[in-house]
Amino acid sequence: MNFSGINLSDFIGAFIGFIFTIAVFSYVLGDNFLFRIAISIFIGVAAGYAAVVALFNIIWPQLILPLFVGTQSEKLLAIPPFILSVFLLLKLFPRYSSLGNPAMAYLVGIGAAVMISGAVIGTIFPQVSASINTLNWRNYQAQGGSPIWSLFQGLIILVGTVTTMVYFQFNTGYGDIHLEKRSALFTSIIWIGKIFVAVTLGAIFAGVLLASLTALIERMQFLIDFLKPLFSLG
Repeated sequence: MNFSGINLSDFIGAFIGFIFTIAVFSYVLGDNFLFRIAISIFIGVAAGYAAVVALFNIIWPQLILPLFVGTQSEKLLAIPPFILSVFLLLKLFPRYSSLGNPAMAYLVGIGAAVMISGAVIGTIFPQVSASINTLNWRNYQAQGGSPIWSLFQGLIILVGTVTTMVYFQFNTGYGDIHLEKRSALFTSIIWIGKIFVAVTLGAIFAGVLLASLTALIERMQFLIDFLKPLFSLG
């Protein structure tokens, strides 16, 4: 079905997007009812989508079905997570919430282990290896690069890593060296580490700001494209 040359379903979707965009932009004028409704709907939709994905992609095929139609080994493997899931649901009832503590502790422990192993294997080790490679000038010689530039990059990374660690260790009030006992050299090292921290946070902030501006431009372009046909500006 068309309305003034515009598909009605597309128009309704664009109109809803327009209303939500205006509602979110209304936060510029301060916290208001429209903004709270839009944020509540966004959070509700995200939570509902996550629940549906978890139900149909994890709980049903990997937990419920193996208990009924799986092999003997699959049933045995599905029983422990099923029991833990039942105990976890008891956290909804204050009288029996303590029974869900073991399941919650298991989830927290598994999550922490995955995060730590992921950080160590996926981030720390590769970064250490990459930092070591920057000090290996033979790699740059093999690639036709400048060994001096390679060493310079490696030294910058090394100095940044060491001074930043010193800054966080001895400039937060928990270090063993007090302010009055610091030498001029040690103070300079902490000052250099502070510069590296400031540059890093500035780069992160610039990246976040750039991403936000990109999203803002996209939304503004959406509003313009939606309003132009309605007011015959195109």
